[in-house]
Amino acid sequence: CFRHAYKAAPPKAPRFLVCRLVAFSFLVFGGFLLLLLLLLLLLLLLLLLLAVCDMRPSRLRRRGVALCAVLACAAVLATAGAADCPVFDKFDLPNGALAARRLGEFNADTRPLPSFALTNWKDLILTWSGPRDNPNSPPVRPTGVTGFFSASDTYTASAVAQDTFALLVGDTMYGEPMKWDGDAQMFPDGRFATLMRVYNGSSVPGVCVARSFFLPPQEEFYIVEYNLGNTLNTPITVSILDYTVAPAAVASTTQTGYYDETNDILRVTISPSAHYAYGVFGGTGDVEYQIGDATGNSSPLYQFVNSQHLSGQNSYNSQSVSVGTMTTVTIAPQSDVSIFFYRILQSSSDAVVQVVERVAGSDAQTWIMQGAQSYSAWLEKGLHPKLSSYQQALYEVSLVSMKNSINPTNGAFVASFHPAYEFKVWGRDAIFAGMIMDNAGYHDEAASFLHWLSSAQLRDNDMGLHTCYSWFNGLPVGFVEPQFDSAGAALLSYLIHYKLTGDMEPITAGINMIHRLEDFFIDNDDYDGLVPPDYSIWEESSDGHTGLPLDPSHFTFTQAMAYAGLYSASQLELLVGDSGRAKAAQSRAESLRQAIETLLWVPEKSNMDGGYYCRSLNATSKQPDLRHDGSTVAVVWTGASQNTSRSTSHLKQIISTLTKLEYGIARYEGDPFFYNSVFNPGGQEVGAESPPWPVVSMFTAWAEITLYEQAAAPTVDARLQWMLDHSARGIMPAGEAVDGVSGQIVMSSCPDLYEFAGVYIWTVLMEQGLAPTPNPHAF
Repeated sequence: CFRHAYKAAPPKAPRFLVCRLVAFSFLVFGGFLLLLLLLLLLLLLLLLLLAVCDMRPSRLRRRGVALCAVLACAAVLATAGAADCPVFDKFDLPNGALAARRLGEFNADTRPLPSFALTNWKDLILTWSGPRDNPNSPPVRPTGVTGFFSASDTYTASAVAQDTFALLVGDTMYGEPMKWDGDAQMFPDGRFATLMRVYNGSSVPGVCVARSFFLPPQEEFYIVEYNLGNTLNTPITVSILDYTVAPAAVASTTQTGYYDETNDILRVTISPSAHYAYGVFGGTGDVEYQIGDATGNSSPLYQFVNSQHLSGQNSYNSQSVSVGTMTTVTIAPQSDVSIFFYRILQSSSDAVVQVVERVAGSDAQTWIMQGAQSYSAWLEKGLHPKLSSYQQALYEVSLVSMKNSINPTNGAFVASFHPAYEFKVWGRDAIFAGMIMDNAGYHDEAASFLHWLSSAQLRDNDMGLHTCYSWFNGLPVGFVEPQFDSAGAALLSYLIHYKLTGDMEPITAGINMIHRLEDFFIDNDDYDGLVPPDYSIWEESSDGHTGLPLDPSHFTFTQAMAYAGLYSASQLELLVGDSGRAKAAQSRAESLRQAIETLLWVPEKSNMDGGYYCRSLNATSKQPDLRHDGSTVAVVWTGASQNTSRSTSHLKQIISTLTKLEYGIARYEGDPFFYNSVFNPGGQEVGAESPPWPVVSMFTAWAEITLYEQAAAPTVDARLQWMLDHSARGIMPAGEAVDGVSGQIVMSSCPDLYEFAGVYIWTVLMEQGLAPTPNPHAF
C-alpha cells in the first residue's frame, strides 16, 4: 500500500485511494502508539527518580546530586501550575530555594507555620498567628497580626487584637476571615509573607492573595502589602476590606476612633498612653473607610459583607473600636496589583502626627527597600559558612528569626512565637540563644542579653534562676521549678562572650550575678558531690500519663551544665583577679565531675552493648532512671566526661536506642509528649511515642564533633540535612518535635527559636570549624 499510495496513478483509481487510506491510518495509529510509549517511559523515569530521592534524600543531596529534586519539582509544577497562583512565584528565596517546599495540595491535613513575630529592633513588637494553633484545632482566629506592642508602656497593652481582611471577587463574597488559610514565610530581607492558599478549604477561582508584613528596623510603623493576582484571561474586579480591631478596653472605659482629615488617617485612642493610627499609601484606586464597633452593624466587616460598601462613618466610641478601608481595583488578565497600608503606635497624639509625616515622605516600596537594606547589613555582620541554596535559606531565615526573638529593649530571647507558649523567656533556652548569636558573630545581641541576665530576678535564697520570665517585661513567670541547668549555662555564656570578643564589660557588670550563681553550686555540695536535684531539662514535675507528681532528680543534663558553669566560673574569677574564688570553683567542678562518673554511669551488662550515663538519679530513692535520654550527651560536649571510652560507648547507646527517621534523635525512651501525654498542648500530634526532637538531634551532632572531629563530618552533615528536610512548610524553623511516623512538624511551639533555629545555626558553624562546641575547655 505504501508503494502504491505514493506512485503516480490516476487520482480516482480504486487501488490508489484504498492504499492512501491504509497508509494514512497506519501513520496516525503508529504515531499515537509512539507518543503513548514516550509518555509511559517519562512516567517510569519520574517514578524512579522520586523513589530514589525519597529513599536516600540526605545522602544524594550531600553529594550534590540535585537532579532528583529538580526533575520532581518541574514535573509537579508542570501538572499543578494551573492550580497555583503566579503571584506566589514572586515570593521565593534566592536561587528558587522555596519553590520546592510549596509543592503539593494545601488541605485539612497540611501543617503550616502557625505563628511568628517581628520587632523594629528598637521599641516595637508585632505578633502574628495563623487560624489554627495545632492540627487538631478548628480555626480560632482570623489569620493576621494578633498583637502590636510598644516599649512606651513596657509592652503591656496591644493596640491590635486582629489585623485581617475580607474579599469581594466580582459578585462572590469571601467575608469570613477565619476561613482563610495558607503558607507563611519569613524572608532574609525582612518580609513576612502569608500566601492565602485556600478559603474554607478551597482555592478562590480567578484570584489569589498574598499578604505581607514589614516592620522596618528603627522605624515606628509597620506596612501591610496585598498582592492580588488575576489568573483568568479576562479582567476581574476585586474589592478588598483591610481592617483592624483594637483589644477591648477595661470595664467602664471606652476607646475613641475618628477620621483625622488633616493627616488623612484613621485614629484610635486606645488609652492615654497608647495612640494608634491607620493609613493608606496613595495610588490604590477607589477607597472607602469605616470606623465602628468590633462587631455588630457598625463594624467595617459587617458593612462590607452586607452592603459591599463602607458607610464612611468618621467617629465612634466603644469598648473595642474597629477601623477599616475598602479598596476596589480592576486587575488585567494574568496580571497583579499591589496595595499598601500602614499602622502606627505611639504614646502621644503629637508623636503619631510626626510619624505620619515621616511615612508620607516616601512611598511604600522605598520603605520596604530601606528595611531590606537594614536586614542585609545586619546579616553581613555575622559569619558566612559555605552552604547550598537550601541550606543558606534555612541558615539566614533562622538568623533573622532569632534576631526578631529578642526583646528590642531589654535584650531577652523569647523561646517560641507560638501563642500556646505565652511568649516566655525560658532561662536555659535564652542563655543558649545568646551563646549561639555570639558564636555566629552577632556579639552586640549577645552582650545585650548578658546585661539582661545580670539583672534577672533569682529564686528565693539565690537558689538559681527562675525557669521562665516574661518576654515583654522580663519579670518571672510561673512554670515548673526548680531547674538548675540554666545556672551552669549562664556562667558558661559569660566566659564564651569574653573568649570570642575580649570584652570584659559584661563580666564586670555581671560579677554579682556570676558570684551568686557560683556560690549556689559551691555551697550546695551535700549530694555526694552532685548539684541539687531539679526537673531539668524536660520539666517533668508530673507523670505524663497519670499527671501525678514526680520527685526531683539529679538529671545528667543539669549536672553536665553545672560542671561547664563551675569550670567557666573558675576562669572568670581568674580574669577579675580573684584566685581564691577561682580555686574554689575549679575544685567544686572536679568533685562534680567525679560524682558524675561514680553515680550516673551504668556499667555494661550482658544484655547491653556498652555502658552509658543514666538519665537521672532519683533524689529520694537514690535509684537511677535507666532510660536512655538524648540530652545526656551533654556530658560529652561540655567536657564533664573526660573518659573517651565511656563517652564513645554512651554516644553509641544513645544513637542505637533513640534514632528516629534515620538521623533524628528522640528525647528519651517512652516519651509520651505530643503523643498520649495528659499535658499535650494541642492533643495528639505524632503517630507514636518518643518523637524526634531537633534540639537533641543537634546535641548528638555536637557530641559526634567532640569525639570524632573531622571524621564526624558526613554524619553531622546528614543530621543537618535532616533538619532541613523537617523544617516547617516553606523553609522555616519548626517546633520542638517532628512526628516520627509521618515526618510532619508538630505545630505546637512552632517556630521554636533556640530549639530549632538556634541549634541549626550553631551546628552548621561547628561542622565547618567556625565555632567550637559549648565546652569551656574548647576556648
